[in-house]
Amino acid sequence: MMWLLPVICALLLTPHLVAVLPRKRASERTAGKADRLRLITSAFEVIAVLVFVRQLGTWTPATATLWFVVVALAATALAGMMYRSAGLPWITASSSPARRILGTVAGCLVATTVVVVLLLL
Repeated sequence: MMWLLPVICALLLTPHLVAVLPRKRASERTAGKADRLRLITSAFEVIAVLVFVRQLGTWTPATATLWFVVVALAATALAGMMYRSAGLPWITASSSPARRILGTVAGCLVATTVVVVLLLL
């Protein structure tokens, strides 16, 4: 049972690891819906998942290795986001700038609230 939370965390971090994979052509970068604001929101989500697992998990010497694996996955995801952000626009042309900014602020606010509440437990 003590292995369940790190496995769930790894599954939650898996979609963010896609940022590590480079896109080959500039047309592939601009064709997607990715922009820097989505990467900022994803970074906040990764941090919230790490805090969630750290605070709610029962960490023993046997599961300490799993904690380091989870941290390595999160660090890889964040490094991939930083690597990918250089070729992305701040806001995609197909989306409303006001809606994207409000969505980013709301997502970051929710993730920050989760972090603060869990750290106060």
